[in-house]
Amino acid sequence: MKCYLLAGFTLFYFSASFATEIPYAQALLNEKEQVDQGFVRQRKHYSTVEAQRISNESCERGWKLLFRDKNLPSAMNEFNRAWRFNPDNYQVYWGSGIICSIQGEIKSLDQEKFLNQGIVLLEKALNLSNSNDRSNIAVDLANAYNGLGVMMLNNENPRKALQLFDKSQEILSSVIEKNSKNGRAHFLLSVTFFYKSDFSNAKREANLALNNGLKIPEEYLERLNLNMMNSDRK
Repeated sequence: MKCYLLAGFTLFYFSASFATEIPYAQALLNEKEQVDQGFVRQRKHYSTVEAQRISNESCERGWKLLFRDKNLPSAMNEFNRAWRFNPDNYQVYWGSGIICSIQGEIKSLDQEKFLNQGIVLLEKALNLSNSNDRSNIAVDLANAYNGLGVMMLNNENPRKALQLFDKSQEILSSVIEKNSKNGRAHFLLSVTFFYKSDFSNAKREANLALNNGLKIPEEYLERLNLNMMNSDRK
């Protein structure tokens, strides 16, 4: 059965034209590297409260640069600065994980590297996060697994792709179990089923997303309906 794939993986709602070369977040430096680069010494000049304040303010600027201005390099710089003042700030890993995942949407020699980096950062964000943001981070993490899965499909590695889609499905199902009205989780679960060629479940989840107020891209619905019609003819 032929599956009419989406033109591109843009579920963070960014055009590829916004994704320029993004350096790795420095959020994964080990303790020795932190000492060698002077970040531990720098933090000692500030009280814990002051360092956390500076870190949070940098994250706030990072989010604005990311989602409002779509300026990925400047956003990454702000998240890196936030990390230097508070390496336990989960928003650092959340924001930089999204940026790496966006960078991974572009076909390049480093595509897989960026996609894997995005997953690592988002998993760390989830582990550090408070209860208020856990579901949103989990959905972004599932999104990142879908992105890597799509790349594996394009590279003709369906077995690895299926493992990644299964992981995404597991995460999203857990989110929906806790909040059945999470429209974005339903939509991304629909996308996961789509890439697994399970179009009936993809349609069900798309309808649930719509019923919970999420606006779904028309291109996705058109591709889903096309695949369902093609499947019915078999």
